[in-house]
Amino acid sequence: MPKKILIIGMLNSVHFANWLERISSLDAEILLFPSRQYRDLHPKIKKIVSQGNSIKVIKLLPIQRFSVFLEFALETRWLKYFNFYSRKARLSRILRKKKFDKIHAIEIQHAGYLLKDALPNDILFENIIVTNWGSDIYYFSQFPEDAQKIQECLKMANFYSAECTRDYKLAKEYGFKGVELPVVPNSTTFTKDYFEKQSPLSRDRNQLMMKCYGGIFGLGELLLQVADNTLRHNDQFSIYAYSVTSEILPIAEEIRRKYPTRFKFSTVASPITHRMIIDEFTKSRLYVGASKSDGISTSFLEALAAGTFPIQTSTSCASEWIESGARGIIVEPSYKDIQFAIDNVLNDVKTLEDAQRENFLIAKSRLSFETISEVTKSFYL
Repeated sequence: MPKKILIIGMLNSVHFANWLERISSLDAEILLFPSRQYRDLHPKIKKIVSQGNSIKVIKLLPIQRFSVFLEFALETRWLKYFNFYSRKARLSRILRKKKFDKIHAIEIQHAGYLLKDALPNDILFENIIVTNWGSDIYYFSQFPEDAQKIQECLKMANFYSAECTRDYKLAKEYGFKGVELPVVPNSTTFTKDYFEKQSPLSRDRNQLMMKCYGGIFGLGELLLQVADNTLRHNDQFSIYAYSVTSEILPIAEEIRRKYPTRFKFSTVASPITHRMIIDEFTKSRLYVGASKSDGISTSFLEALAAGTFPIQTSTSCASEWIESGARGIIVEPSYKDIQFAIDNVLNDVKTLEDAQRENFLIAKSRLSFETISEVTKSFYL
């Protein structure tokens, strides 16, 4: 008899979609429950669900688009007083009515907190997986209210997964005493076909990539300052900045006015496709990522696979990959340190191409979709 699995997560997230893709061949009935308000399913999740396999979304109404509309409306201030239909109340009823072999909260601040609040107190659960995303513990534990909620989430968890060794250590510090599942990237993988393609050598690339987001975690404004200076002193290179957020959009537009043929960018509001992002990586000699807090950094891993030399701030756990053999530079999140790293390696073709070869082999062995899929599916056995 197929297993029954409940997965709670962000149904509009590409990272959640990538996780589901890995387990879509499981012989199991997999039900998806939204961890937060959303306007529509991510296109990849739509495709997975429509393929007629056993992955289904728990809906308020039979027709998905109407169900999503109602769910969204129930989160507005006008309808929040209908507590019976709140996400917490609905999840609690599901946990009482159905018996699941595994209950999985993917990400802590939404899915984990929601599951913690919805768990019926009079039922013993010994099948709960909690997965750490990015900065779930590393960043949010500095806030007392979040620290308490994180401890409660880890106390309810029987199994824990993360993409960094750092986060397993933190989980123990915050009270986790269950089974540690294997370390796997939360999102990034590449198929065998990808690794059969020939990428241009560093000497044939004249672009730099920068992920320039702001918000809670990003240091996009800092990277745009670096971009401006790098373009000023290196007229043979161009820069592509992506995931530019609205608050730093004027800075990006000003740089584009100064360097119309050598600076281009895309925004969070109007993103380019993932395939196009990977294409830009394969044109780029360097990738630069800077944040206040992060997990491995999806872009760091994509850079390894694409032959793009990564420069990443120490606020991520990318250093774990460097320590295990990947080539790149870990820097402090400052203008001076990031600019120094770029200047130091940008024209060192031998270092860059040695790194390309070594990073390609590491990516091929550690970022294979087929390998990571098997490991991920083992979580539910």
